[in-house]
Amino acid sequence: MGVKDALFGWLIKAISGRIRKLESDNKRLSSHNEKLTIEVEELTIDRGSWKSRHDAERKKSRDLKSTWERDELGPIRDEVRELKILVREMSEVRLPPPAEESDSPNSISEALSIADSECENILFFEDAKRSAKKCEYEDPERLINVFRIMDNEAEKWFELEEGTGSYEDALSKTGLDIADSDSDTAHQAYPRVFKTRNDQGEQVKREMLRHVKLGVSQNPKRTMRIHYEAVRANRKILIGYCGKHLPIR
Repeated sequence: MGVKDALFGWLIKAISGRIRKLESDNKRLSSHNEKLTIEVEELTIDRGSWKSRHDAERKKSRDLKSTWERDELGPIRDEVRELKILVREMSEVRLPPPAEESDSPNSISEALSIADSECENILFFEDAKRSAKKCEYEDPERLINVFRIMDNEAEKWFELEEGTGSYEDALSKTGLDIADSDSDTAHQAYPRVFKTRNDQGEQVKREMLRHVKLGVSQNPKRTMRIHYEAVRANRKILIGYCGKHLPIR
């Protein structure tokens, strides 16, 4: 074999070895590329899963916030708004000035007489005057102030549009304790019907269930009731009774 053939054989062998090495490297790179492709796919899946979880958590958070605002914060806001309205209304209440010392009544009957001359919006029935004479309540000063409040609130209530609020609502806002009626048993056994005479001398009877409560004790010296009826058409508050708590059975 000549030198040329030997050299050619060596070259072929070297090239074949190089080819095998390249094939091996290519196979290794292909395998590595496959792994990278799988990892990229897995990362893509993980990213999609993470994004789905993230979106779900954000939606859950928004829903929780919305539910909390509706169920927890909403009622608190409504209550605060109502309290603000109540505070504003209470701040607008103007109580009549206290009576001069010389006008202080010494008895319930005298308190009623003073109110009868002062309070233009109140009409006292004869039964109210009779019951006042028998009343043992010990605070006529408080009673005259109650009549002044009733007169003052009546003046404002008569000017309101009908349907915008009751006279009882107006009185309650001043702090007076108002009852719509006694029990059915009470006013069936002892009807809350009171009498007076009109300008023509004719007897007039009116049922008056609503009343102002002064005191809750059973002691007649510390408790009394004022039965009344608000008549918008006549611009009058009718007082039918002013005395001790009427029987309830």
